[in-house]
Amino acid sequence: MIRSPRLFPSLLILFSLLLGSPALSEGGLDTLADCIRANFPEQSSIQEVTLRTEDRGGSSRQLTAKIWWQRFKAKRSRVLIQVRSPEDVRGASVLLIERDDGTDLFLYSPELKKTRRINSHSVSGSLFGSDFTYEDFQQLQGLAMAGATERLSPSALDGVTVDAFVQKKDPESGSAYEKIITYVTRKSCIPMKSEMFAPGGTLQKVMRADLGSMIERDGVRIPSRLSMEDVLEGSTTTLEVTSLEVDVKIKRRIFELATLGRSVD
Repeated sequence: MIRSPRLFPSLLILFSLLLGSPALSEGGLDTLADCIRANFPEQSSIQEVTLRTEDRGGSSRQLTAKIWWQRFKAKRSRVLIQVRSPEDVRGASVLLIERDDGTDLFLYSPELKKTRRINSHSVSGSLFGSDFTYEDFQQLQGLAMAGATERLSPSALDGVTVDAFVQKKDPESGSAYEKIITYVTRKSCIPMKSEMFAPGGTLQKVMRADLGSMIERDGVRIPSRLSMEDVLEGSTTTLEVTSLEVDVKIKRRIFELATLGRSVD
């Protein structure tokens, strides 16, 4: 059965981390955080995405959302995600604010007409019944890099040369994972695959990028399809980017906590 979207009323799948294409090399980027951050546009991006989750029994649910990202002073970023459909969760919003000492996450629920802060004890919660969590979202934004990061020897994945990075999670961080291994293409620095391991070393999730679905806007190339498989639950969430704008003007006020929950065109 698809998990109830009202348990954790939020969505996040901003994959603008995949934007851009700096190359990795032995003497180049040495951490996964550096690699991911180097993939962002110069200033901003706007994406429209469709998210489809299917469980082991064949039940499915589809969501659409719009995502705004912008870089502010000191290279700190803010992200707003707003659900457009289905109607029962339309207007649900997530605001991410990067700060010097960490990242703040806020959720607006149209059902309750309230905003609440997502703390470390809630980061492993499912997002609108999908296989993505708040933690996954931060990870994909390069904003959840607490813990040691080790670079492994280059290898091949589906015939593509990749560099692998192991991130060991702090047991006190509230993370659902013990470690995450991410495989990044050496040529274009695209996170091609990530494996998330539960405490004890059991493989829990696998995220894959479809390199055959690349789209380009103003010199920025991204895979338009991604999937997150929950190996333990037997469910899979597929993300498709249906629209992308890069380095466009975005009003600052939409990233303010005071305006969270208001409709944004």
